[in-house]
Amino acid sequence: MPQTSPILIISSSDRTSSSVSSTDFTVQIPSPLYGVNTIELLSASIPLSYYNVDETNHTVYYTPIPQIGTESITLDHGNYTVQTLVEAVATKLSVDSEVVYTASYNPTTMKITISSVGNFKLLFSNTSTSAASLLGYDNVDTASATSHEASYAPKLHPLEHIYIEILELSNHILTTNPLINRCSFMIPVTQNGGEIEYYVPTNETGLQGVMLNSATIPSFRIQLRDHLGRILDLHGSNWSMILNILPKIY
Repeated sequence: MPQTSPILIISSSDRTSSSVSSTDFTVQIPSPLYGVNTIELLSASIPLSYYNVDETNHTVYYTPIPQIGTESITLDHGNYTVQTLVEAVATKLSVDSEVVYTASYNPTTMKITISSVGNFKLLFSNTSTSAASLLGYDNVDTASATSHEASYAPKLHPLEHIYIEILELSNHILTTNPLINRCSFMIPVTQNGGEIEYYVPTNETGLQGVMLNSATIPSFRIQLRDHLGRILDLHGSNWSMILNILPKIY
């Protein structure tokens, strides 16, 4: 008689009380798994509630008018649109200054421009927690000028993929990213921040994670990671996925 393939629905809201967060947690499996061959990801639903400005990209270093010394501003952490981003930059630059700085976005060129009444420099060669990529600037210092246009569009979507790692599975997916060289499943990010990424594999077999051994597994330890290898912070939002459990054929 052919064996049936059970479906396992996992929600981070069902995590154990000892779990760290909704993106680093343990769930108990109702019927411990035994004799599993492979596990397929059938779907995943992940709210994109992480911030696009955080401790990695929140600083703008600059030489202010009248070009004496080096100063910096720190953007508040949160999820920004291009409009709220340019408003925040202009406000932060101007708040303790004797002159007014402006920041604008051109929807035709898709570039940000930061300006003032006098000459100043943006010091993006200092890459420590720099907002250069976020704002669309290269990692170089600008020349002294009253206006500085970005080189490319702002990067408001920091993640191209979300990486799911189930520690009890072998890492099936290999990547060229040295910070995420292996993972169980990889979810492409196609929606905007604040929306829900609902992912269903388009290939016939799904993304497979191979079980490490045939021992009974009563629980899964699951982590969501970003491109830097950090545990993703969904700020308390829960997420879920559906797995197809394929038994070994004896």
